[in-house]
Amino acid sequence: MSLDENKALARRLYEEVFGRGNLDAADAILTGDCVSHGPGVPATTGTESIKRQAMLLRTAIPDLRVTLDDQVAEGDRVASRW
Repeated sequence: MSLDENKALARRLYEEVFGRGNLDAADAILTGDCVSHGPGVPATTGTESIKRQAMLLRTAIPDLRVTLDDQVAEGDRVASRW
């Protein structure tokens, strides 16, 4: 995938999964061996931890709005500031 395609997938993850609460989209966007580096927890593999993070955040902040401010991509990695 190109850098732009990778960035588009990352944007979709934040907008759909975190922003709209569409947890099923995580399985369509991410691979089963993705690594999540969530705040305050060790890195985990798979989509379940991403879904759990999104659910916890949306439960704590039901009217959450996600705005993606910056993205940097290199190779197969994308870093997003939201």
